[in-house]
Amino acid sequence: MIPILFPPGEKLYQNNGLGRLSEATHCICTQERNGIYELALTYPVAGEHFEDILLGGQILARQDDKAMRSQPFDIVNIRKTLDATIEILAQHISYRMNFIPVKPVANTSYITAGAAIAAVKNQIVGSNPFQISTDIAAKAIFHLDEPASLRSVLGGMEGSLLDMYGGTWEYDWFDAKLLGQRGEDTRLKIRYGKDLTGMNYESSNEGIFTGVLPYWRGTVGEGDTSQDVVVVADSPVTVPALANAMPYARNIVLDVTSDFQQGEFTDQPTQAQVIAKGKKYLD
Repeated sequence: MIPILFPPGEKLYQNNGLGRLSEATHCICTQERNGIYELALTYPVAGEHFEDILLGGQILARQDDKAMRSQPFDIVNIRKTLDATIEILAQHISYRMNFIPVKPVANTSYITAGAAIAAVKNQIVGSNPFQISTDIAAKAIFHLDEPASLRSVLGGMEGSLLDMYGGTWEYDWFDAKLLGQRGEDTRLKIRYGKDLTGMNYESSNEGIFTGVLPYWRGTVGEGDTSQDVVVVADSPVTVPALANAMPYARNIVLDVTSDFQQGEFTDQPTQAQVIAKGKKYLD
């Protein structure tokens, strides 16, 4: 299949979008089990759609011959080379879950993977276009002690859903499914950018975010009466100008605990104080 270019904000991926990238000289999709899911594409500067390829744009491509349908990838990095081509790095749209914060999940009992996913969904801050499900019936004690990104909660941190219940995540458009068994491990890894030389221009939006969800975590009380407490903002503190310019919200979790360990406050901070630290960070 020839990769198809779509503009930022596209959700339906119908027709040919901005056009088919038939002049691409190289296109490789790399998907690792519970790991990276990226697309590397090389396109000539003289190509018909060169001017249309922008950061934030999307590429619809088939990740392998067995796939039922093509997958959308967000363009996050563009490198211009000396041989009149550009090297494009695009990440599967499931990476957007890196910018969806999840508040702590309190739980001390054994629950199924489905119940744990429901608890996580209930703690998501802001909008969430992703549907999350599982076919695993096992039980475990799943909890989240402090805010984290949705993708980390799914499988990128200690105590994640993947860590507690096992299995393999399958990402299909806006669907994320934790399956008991999926595919096979071929031990093959393809790294984007290995041994590339002669770069003279690079643009990236991987480090851009539109807001933060600040939180403080500490111990209140002494001895047997002490308890672990988390103070978190109800909603992300945002930069309006950036939020309006991006095709979707990109909010990250911000730990401001260390800001209150320098003599400014000796007791548990209020939510307003935590929010103020978030605003100061953005400034």
